[in-house]
Amino acid sequence: HLETVRSVGFSQGSGLLSIVPNPASWEITITFALATDERPELAVYSTQGERVLSIPGVPSGAGEHSVQCTVGKLPAGEYFVQMRTATRSYTARFTVVR
Repeated sequence: HLETVRSVGFSQGSGLLSIVPNPASWEITITFALATDERPELAVYSTQGERVLSIPGVPSGAGEHSVQCTVGKLPAGEYFVQMRTATRSYTARFTVVR
């Protein structure tokens, strides 16, 4: 299981840093960095590409940020967190267990 993700393009200062715990049963903490003052969009997708959760209240602005996401109602399996900014998209995998 992937616990820490260094995304392509992180050298430019933006990207997903980690999803912990992984695997998770109830809640995950997503840590990400932004190089500039921008508003990212975070969402959770199934392996079939279906958006299963939108994550509201995502912090913006340059620097490192964390956000919690409840995944306890999702069926056990593999999922992806996707962070989109105005110029890039970053994806990291995590697992929900029961």
